[in-house]
Amino acid sequence: MTLLLWVFAESGQSGLAIAAITVAETVPYLLLSPLAGVFVDRFNRRAILVGADLARALLSLALVYAVVSHSLWLVYPVILLATLFSAVAEVAAGTVLPRVVEDRQLEQGNGLLVIGQQAALIAGPALGAVLYTTVGPGVAFVADAATFLLSALLIGLALPPHRLQPTESGTPSRGRSSLWGDIRAGLRYLLGARLILANFAITSTTALAAGINGTVMIFFITRTLGHNAPDLAWLAATNGVAQMLVGGYVVWLAHRARLERLLAASLGLMALGATLVAAAWSLPVLVLGVILTSLGNAPFNIARDTLDQRYVPPSYLGRVRSAVDMSTTALFLAASSLSGYLVPLLEPRALLSASATISVIVALAGWLVLVPLLKRASPPSEGSVAAQGQEDHVRQP
Repeated sequence: MTLLLWVFAESGQSGLAIAAITVAETVPYLLLSPLAGVFVDRFNRRAILVGADLARALLSLALVYAVVSHSLWLVYPVILLATLFSAVAEVAAGTVLPRVVEDRQLEQGNGLLVIGQQAALIAGPALGAVLYTTVGPGVAFVADAATFLLSALLIGLALPPHRLQPTESGTPSRGRSSLWGDIRAGLRYLLGARLILANFAITSTTALAAGINGTVMIFFITRTLGHNAPDLAWLAATNGVAQMLVGGYVVWLAHRARLERLLAASLGLMALGATLVAAAWSLPVLVLGVILTSLGNAPFNIARDTLDQRYVPPSYLGRVRSAVDMSTTALFLAASSLSGYLVPLLEPRALLSASATISVIVALAGWLVLVPLLKRASPPSEGSVAAQGQEDHVRQP
């Protein structure tokens, strides 16, 4: 938020300058995701997370120099570099939970992560705006750097190191295969694992609906419902609070709820919420639809992350997570861009109806394909992981 406000003021309220921030924050995810997965699967994940936090702390301090020197141009390479480190760190962060909690606690662990993420999304922009207006952007960027340093310290103290054994996967520590060979091994695993592929496809497709909603919602509020654009903030706050609450409920219920039931219920709630959003005739009804969607979205994120962490061999988890990141980012951008082109031509309700249709199709696919596969699945044994890794190593050049 601080960066957005400063660039907005420094650029003379340039729309192009603001759009360039979005590009700088998303393009690296598309370009780096395949490499990030290999990097995470090859090396010590604790070192990756600590190094990424330290690098982002330095880059936040570089933004202080940009503010002091009024160097607007410096912001964009700094954002690009910070996003590169974030892309690797997010993949690594998605793989470490099975290392610090027992398998039966994965749902609870992911639930706590959702609560923390939503709390940060609610408090972060507000705190950034307060610091920007009271003490200035420079101090706000120093505070941002301090949060990364604190994160690096906590991760370094709390997270055990992780080193792959030579035969644990297709990325052995000795006689290591080529980078392209590792990418192919990860892709071959993903395409051959029906449960993981179904989870990947459903997760990726939900990004289409999210991309449409993210672009169209403000037009729906203003053009269709006749409200003011700032009312969009109510939806954002509602979404964050609802996800925090349901995340806490999942944490409390995790020891009772089966993963397939959590997935089935969450997909149904998201489809119902999206349908109500598209049909909304007033702002309160729209808020209710957003609440239903959020009540489904939080447990869906918890369930699909837990599924990957439980059923993907640890040595492939980085590549699977990076494939999900790349696919969801690409589809979100495509849906958002297409919606931006179509919104002057079509009624916003028509576009939200398309989003709701996607959500219903995703729910049906989840009920008919993903949930039955999950019921029949069993976590991979260490022996099968090692055998698969040796097979991949032999196949790769």
